[in-house]
Amino acid sequence: DDYLITGNAGISNLTQCTMECWVRINSFSGYTGIFTLFSAGPYKGYGFNSNISNTIKFIVGYNNDGSFKYITSDSSFTAYTWYHLVGIVDSTEAYFYINGVRQTDNATYTTPSVPGNIPITFGRFYHHNNSYYGFNGRIASARIYNRVLSTNEVLHNYNGLRGRFDL
Repeated sequence: DDYLITGNAGISNLTQCTMECWVRINSFSGYTGIFTLFSAGPYKGYGFNSNISNTIKFIVGYNNDGSFKYITSDSSFTAYTWYHLVGIVDSTEAYFYINGVRQTDNATYTTPSVPGNIPITFGRFYHHNNSYYGFNGRIASARIYNRVLSTNEVLHNYNGLRGRFDL
């Protein structure tokens, strides 16, 4: 249940980006934060979380009222197995890749942007109802790009490190 908050990430007005990490979930116990870039209010940003149904979501927060859109993984995850997660946000849509495979769902929205002076958080998710949701697992090789990665780049990154994670 440890977590890390970076403090001000120095990222502002980010309207397109790619978030990427490797994750191994030890247990699925409720709504847990993995790797997020969110403001607590207004609720804007991007991130990954897991939930009790053994799925992972890529979240796009975009409204001042705390609402958000998300993309859910196509299938359930297995505990103690490494997965490569990539969430992509362009100007009007979001996409989610797991182990190099684009998930069938996508989300459309009115261009969210990440306000300045917000932290990157690993292992915890802050919800606008003042609740924190911890993560039980491991996170590795987390990255944020200020651009949209192509499908080929996503596959390259996955294939480049998959042997390190026994995939």
